[in-house]
Amino acid sequence: MPPLLRRLVASRLLAELRLVASGAAIGAVTGVAVSALAAVRLDAPTALDRVTVAVSGLGYGFWGGLCFTAGLALAARRATPQPPVSSLVRAVVVAACVTAALTMLAMLAGLATIAAVAVGVVAGTVAARLAFPAVKLP
Repeated sequence: MPPLLRRLVASRLLAELRLVASGAAIGAVTGVAVSALAAVRLDAPTALDRVTVAVSGLGYGFWGGLCFTAGLALAARRATPQPPVSSLVRAVVVAACVTAALTMLAMLAGLATIAAVAVGVVAGTVAARLAFPAVKLP
């Protein structure tokens, strides 16, 4: 393996890019799960309605997970000392679980879908911040 490629594979940047890609995938799965629950709440959903809602959930979840994880990686990069990427992975997984759980619970409690998603995202952000408390963010 050439030395430049070896350095790139061992770099923090590549680990953060893998983290962002996995965050986008987790977001897409979460988006499909939440949108499936939203499709059930429709009055008389047709097959086209269900597919449309699932595809939109996939897209919103993918981009939401991508932006959330990229923001988390950038915030951690500004921290002193920089946390290891493994703690960021834990923070992303915790945030995804909290976001999905609270969004679905809020939807089952009767909240509108947009309000339920907002509650879930705020709670997921707080959970991600609490997942690595030893880091002092500016």
